[in-house]
Amino acid sequence: MRKLCIFLIAVLCFSGTALAQQQAAKKNYTGVRAGLNLSTFSGDTEDLGMQVGAHGDFYALYMESKRIGLQPEIQYSLQGTKTENGGHLLMHYVVVPLMLKVFPAPAFSIQAGPDAGFLFSSKYEREAVGIVDNRSKGQDFGLRPFAGE
Repeated sequence: MRKLCIFLIAVLCFSGTALAQQQAAKKNYTGVRAGLNLSTFSGDTEDLGMQVGAHGDFYALYMESKRIGLQPEIQYSLQGTKTENGGHLLMHYVVVPLMLKVFPAPAFSIQAGPDAGFLFSSKYEREAVGIVDNRSKGQDFGLRPFAGE
């Protein structure tokens, strides 16, 4: 997991969006994003709190016309929750969405598409116990709607 984190940090530091003039001729754009996650669980659970995590991704936008594009992405996401006894459940995901983007205006897009998420590991950490590695594996599949740019 440490190697994956170092790789993602290196990609974020040494990558960037290509020059617009070069990309405009090809109508292809690439970039990276990073940010914070605030996650928790809901349902028949009590006393679970918000867990702070991080995410980062690499994306490429292939414009089919002036108003329609296809954007595949690969994302890393750290998610989880805080428990009532001071522990943390941490889950490491890699998510691969494929977004169809429609641009009704030059600086605004509406996008939607399927995604597949792969849980690589989950750990429960608690100060008094240490780390319990569940070695969970799993897949999530979903649909992402989003408006804005």
